Amino acid sequence: MTGLVKSQGDIVIFGRQRDIKLAILQAISAQRQIWNKDVGQIVGMPTEDLPRAKHMDRKLVVLFKSVEKPPWRINGINPKSVDYSIPDCKQGLTYEQIKEICRAFTWGKFRCTAFLDNARQMAVYAASKEEAEEVMQRLVTLSTAQIIRLSVTEEIKVNVNQIKIATRVYPCYATLVTEPTDILGVPVGGKQAYKRRRRRLDLYRQPTDLSPLG
Repeated sequence: MTGLVKSQGDIVIFGRQRDIKLAILQAISAQRQIWNKDVGQIVGMPTEDLPRAKHMDRKLVVLFKSVEKPPWRINGINPKSVDYSIPDCKQGLTYEQIKEICRAFTWGKFRCTAFLDNARQMAVYAASKEEAEEVMQRLVTLSTAQIIRLSVTEEIKVNVNQIKIATRVYPCYATLVTEPTDILGVPVGGKQAYKRRRRRLDLYRQPTDLSPLG
């Protein structure tokens, strides 16, 4: 086990002799790389250009299941469930709008990641690269944010228990979660979750209350 202390440009390394040699090489390499540079230069983006996410006072969480409608448990087995959060969702969304966007799709091993202009990210898994991107492009229309960068990756090697077998999933619920903030963007209820407000819409059937979400 080794330790590293930095003070005014000096690096002090302590630990067992057999561990120190490697630690010295790593410290020297890191110091040469970042000396007289902003961290933003290391990651390829100026620090002043890095967006900073503000407190998120509203999001829409959409739940999909591998069963179209209740009963959700079949022979005592729970269906496959996946949920996606849409940050800074638009106000006044209706059941018809959400139902049109949140269609059934095939979940799988391709991950589409969207970097948004509100400094947040969204991720969607689907059975193909094309479908992952298509689902993402639809879901993001429910947000006030815009996509600034999009990438799709495929899981090549994963633990056998985490293999994503292609599964058809259907929209079940959409839940609006809001957390009131003051003029400075600070949550009115602090960090206490029970201060958040929730309203859930059934998507597997037409709900009795068709009024727009808040």
